[in-house]
Amino acid sequence: MILVLMIFLFLADLSDILTICLSHNFGAKIGEGSANDYIAQKIREINREKDQRIKDLQSQLNQEQTNNQDSQRKNSQLTSQLQQKNQELENLSQENQQLSDLLSSNQPYNFTELKAEITRLKIQELTPQVRSKGTELKQLITNVKTKGGNYSEKMVDLLLEN
Repeated sequence: MILVLMIFLFLADLSDILTICLSHNFGAKIGEGSANDYIAQKIREINREKDQRIKDLQSQLNQEQTNNQDSQRKNSQLTSQLQQKNQELENLSQENQQLSDLLSSNQPYNFTELKAEITRLKIQELTPQVRSKGTELKQLITNVKTKGGNYSEKMVDLLLEN
């Protein structure tokens, strides 16, 4: 009987203990085996349910941790992309400011310098094309000279001198 009381005290924090005790017909005396077996069975069921609930909660926690890690990874990627876009924006802003300063300055334009700069930029842009075409022209002249023989070689040289 003391054992039964100790079990009840031990299980006092379980919410279902009153349901266990009240739902069972205790027609037999408290010390008998059938009542003790019933209580032990109910305690095992409650423990299994709690163990299952703990497993479910652990599974949910693991899933949430995985989701959290994924979110942190995505956040890191988005932060990096945002920094790149901010840098691009800063560069474009600087270029815009330079153009704005150039176009809206109250200083008089030196058109001679401007014309010389435009000419320099055109030369710089066209130089590779001139080299390429010059090499192609030399190759064509060499081909004409070799195909035509000595007479055509002299004629081509005379034409090129003029």
